[in-house]
Amino acid sequence: MSAEDQQAIESAQAPMIDRERGESEVDKRRFDVKRYIPTALRAQDKTQPPGVLLDPRFYSMKKTAMTIMCLLIIIMSNSVQLKHVLKVGHGHAFYGTQVTLGIISVIMCASIGVILMYVMRIDLNDQYKQHKLDYIDNIVFCLLFILAIFNIFIAACS
Repeated sequence: MSAEDQQAIESAQAPMIDRERGESEVDKRRFDVKRYIPTALRAQDKTQPPGVLLDPRFYSMKKTAMTIMCLLIIIMSNSVQLKHVLKVGHGHAFYGTQVTLGIISVIMCASIGVILMYVMRIDLNDQYKQHKLDYIDNIVFCLLFILAIFNIFIAACS
């Protein structure tokens, strides 16, 4: 055997290392779930400092904005339901109930939206306002629960 043949056999047996990932050819061919999981969903490596810390104010504002958008969807669905009931008129079996619950639901959605817009303006990092924010959060949670019950009744009376 020539020196070139012997070198080719040794290089075929020795795994080639990928310089960017530090993996051999065998590891590259093997399916690894970790490669396909987004970095935000991976478990944090405790040996490394965190890359980006989650800003509580940013998270809270995002959550509040999404809640307001969901309230807008509820308002739109309730207004369509009210429009249908008002077109049918008194011939609808639950006319008074539908109109009353629909109006209450729209008013509750609007009031929850106003409360949440107020909460978005409060500084979360201020220690003195934490108790007030917790209280407002509890009120909003209770109102959202009552709103869900109203919407269940609206759907049941349709």
